[in-house]
Amino acid sequence: MIFSHALMSFAMVFMALRFIFSDKSLIKSYTKDVLIAVFSFFALICLGMIWSDWSNEAWKQLEKSLPFLIVPLYLLNLPLQSRKNLSIYAFVYLASLFVATSIGIFNFISLENPDVRTIMPFCSHIRFALHLTLASSFIVYYCFEHKKYLLLLLAFWFEAYMLITAAMTGIIISFIILFFVLPTYFLITKKRKKAFAIFLSAFIVALFAVFSCISYYYKDYFVPKNGEVKEDMMIENGNYIFEAIDYSQMQEGVEKYLKEDKNAVCKSREGEFSYIDIAIRYLNSKGYEKNLKGWQRLSQEDLENIKNGIPNYVYAQKIPLKARFYSTFYEIEAFKKENKVKGSSLIQKFELWENSLAVIKDNLLIGVGTGNAPRELKKQLQSIDSPLADTNMRTHNQYFSIVFSYGILGFLVWIGFLLYPMFKLSLNKNSYYIIFLAIMLISFLSEDTLDNQAGIMMYCCWNFFFLSHSKK
Repeated sequence: MIFSHALMSFAMVFMALRFIFSDKSLIKSYTKDVLIAVFSFFALICLGMIWSDWSNEAWKQLEKSLPFLIVPLYLLNLPLQSRKNLSIYAFVYLASLFVATSIGIFNFISLENPDVRTIMPFCSHIRFALHLTLASSFIVYYCFEHKKYLLLLLAFWFEAYMLITAAMTGIIISFIILFFVLPTYFLITKKRKKAFAIFLSAFIVALFAVFSCISYYYKDYFVPKNGEVKEDMMIENGNYIFEAIDYSQMQEGVEKYLKEDKNAVCKSREGEFSYIDIAIRYLNSKGYEKNLKGWQRLSQEDLENIKNGIPNYVYAQKIPLKARFYSTFYEIEAFKKENKVKGSSLIQKFELWENSLAVIKDNLLIGVGTGNAPRELKKQLQSIDSPLADTNMRTHNQYFSIVFSYGILGFLVWIGFLLYPMFKLSLNKNSYYIIFLAIMLISFLSEDTLDNQAGIMMYCCWNFFFLSHSKK
């Protein structure tokens, strides 16, 4: 799940063959209602093919969803594992995450202007952050439950990796789990007032640190350095971007210092922009004049940053969390002042959610069918001439994605798939399962986790592992 998509596919083949040639007595021991719930979502995906257009996308979605069939067949039919084996599995999982994060940190340190989304190249950075959040939450609970606190260092390492790489999804979910879910559990269920006090103290310190950090960055970004507020102009790093620009000298600077044509276009992480536009923002971010004097003040490193399409010097600093805040501030500012949507991860999600709801309203009962969601969302975006009309983006919300594809009726089936086995097999009393499920449910708010191979495998392997051991 962490190092290779190919190995995940190989594992699926192994699981399928293992089930076919094994004794089926264990899986038959489950009650019919539990088995119906377990396989209901895969059945829904197959049923959704009936009102889909049977396109390649539909078949791809069906293929990606095979873990919802194969993984439970395999895991629910396995004999109960010994405590020793479970300890080995836990060690291997944590060790693999440690190795992966070590590779990521090495790449972060050694590469020039690294993209934190790809420094650990084997897995999606969002799914990887979910693994780290899950592992660190399990470790924290285990340490406080068994009073073995040395292992907390590993949890701190995983959390530090997410902070260093600005993995906001993982950071936010970790914050909720570690400072809300776990403290509440220790106080209500375990009556552990001491543990609750420790969590509460850590929460206060973390909250103070977060607000101090955000406040400092916000002031540095939005408060004008010259003290003059201009509501109609875009600001970045305390300077107004389009103020006092000598375009003829900026063009001359592109040709003289970058050795590029004045009309040349460069691909940056935020989209395609002319070198002049990138240079204007870069000079502005440093508070330099937007003319030849400003060009003369740039170092060779600054010039390389501009050539590489980096529009703000903060983005080139190895402080990804600061860069993430500043890029988000720019996204908000560009949307407010120029109605810019494309290239902004935050604003794009709001655009996708709004248009997903528009399609859902027209297909409320049974949705648009398996695999049709991307096409129907694209049609909707084209109909309103959205800046995202030429993309193939999905809903970026698992709840919307389910209703989009299978309607309200399908959503009810999906809720049964998620929750019925938990209550039937008393998994709601299993602390580790509650942590796992909470992480998944929160991630569904901003990601379509169950619409890609890595997310599906992560959910299926953990979910049906817990189910198999609850029965036995």
